[in-house]
Amino acid sequence: MRILVTNDDGVSAPGIASAARALVKAGHDVTIVAPTKDHSGSSAATGLQLQHSVGTLVFEAVELEALPDVPAFAVAALPSVCVSLALAGSFGPPADLVVSGINRGRNTGRFVLHSGTVGAALTAAQLGRSAIAVGLQAKVDNPVHYDTAAGIAAALIGPLTAMRPGTVLNCNVPDLPPERLRGVRRAELSDADVFHVVNVDASQVRVTFGFAGHPEGGDDDWALGADDYATVTAITYPAADPDPAVQALVASCVAELDACFAPAADVPAAP
Repeated sequence: MRILVTNDDGVSAPGIASAARALVKAGHDVTIVAPTKDHSGSSAATGLQLQHSVGTLVFEAVELEALPDVPAFAVAALPSVCVSLALAGSFGPPADLVVSGINRGRNTGRFVLHSGTVGAALTAAQLGRSAIAVGLQAKVDNPVHYDTAAGIAAALIGPLTAMRPGTVLNCNVPDLPPERLRGVRRAELSDADVFHVVNVDASQVRVTFGFAGHPEGGDDDWALGADDYATVTAITYPAADPDPAVQALVASCVAELDACFAPAADVPAAP
């Protein structure tokens, strides 16, 4: 299978090489297209004023350590743009599937909204490709067991191809050797708060990120990860709210607004 590997930590980050090596070992045709530098937290942003101008992006071919035969490109763009360019055929035949990561740090709960790793995977889904976003749950600043996460990501490729096109799996793996994992679990997204704000003084606020105060135990992605399980969660890109009650209320509201703002039948609309 032809697989695009990308990330938001930058093309030289160790996680992207680990993912590519595992996928090549599994027999896949891999191309790496990733940002030239770290763009963590970029979500699915483009950084391009697409409605006003045509942008020219700079890229270069690079060679990653121990991957001399894998085409790799560093692009001066955000992760979602790297995916869009690659799937448009800018770096060879478009991939069948996308793997985003391995991110240095987990992407769990509400924070998936802000993750560049997840944003790249969701961009792939909007373009009709299934994708896996992979995060390594680091308990220290420099995690080391990227190969554990890479092995799980490679093992997910087969099952993912059996799912509908555009499926996105968000996978988070503890920074442990495989023999120390407690297992792999399907998980819900944690609903714990991610942003913690403290007002310092009249001109400063302190913002921290994380899941401080999250209760122990449970079956969400944060709690299971804290118990040394790897987790897999199916997520989706933005779509209309599926709640019929919400849609009915919106329809009623819009009908009232239309009655107020629509031009009268005998008044021609402004050109």
